[in-house]
Amino acid sequence: MAKFKLGNFTKFLEEQVKHLEGDVQLAVHKNASNKLAKMSAITLERQMAAKGVRRAKATGTHNLRLPKEKDKADRVGSMLDVYYKVWRSKDRSKSIIFAGQTSASYKARFVNDGFNNHHWWGQATGINVKGKHFIEASHKIMRAELPKIIEKSINDVLKRRKKRRKNFTV
Repeated sequence: MAKFKLGNFTKFLEEQVKHLEGDVQLAVHKNASNKLAKMSAITLERQMAAKGVRRAKATGTHNLRLPKEKDKADRVGSMLDVYYKVWRSKDRSKSIIFAGQTSASYKARFVNDGFNNHHWWGQATGINVKGKHFIEASHKIMRAELPKIIEKSINDVLKRRKKRRKNFTV
């Protein structure tokens, strides 16, 4: 029977830990990141609906627009459209998750914060609209759900590694 020297065992242990860390990071990027991004987008949409923020097509004001404006709105989309994206930066080895409104998100955030002026001209309209706070409500929900999703993906990786080790017997 071969004897392990302490140095050999330490190198072996370091390699196993490095592989485990890489597997966990990859699993979190592939599985958890997509779930989190999709869940963030859905949560944001639901909170907007719950707070009463609705698209122009849902309220009927879209039909009052000029034909040219209607075409543009149909082509570009609504400022309240929510999308999500996950990408991995190569230089930092980080998974970056984004869920939010389209390029017109400054308007949606404007609605979220509340306003008393027209968002194009900055002049007082006489109508004071209170903030809807749908973004803060979405953040609160996601902070509660985030640890569960990450923990589940890490546990899945560890189970797979255990299975692989059981099947690989010499």
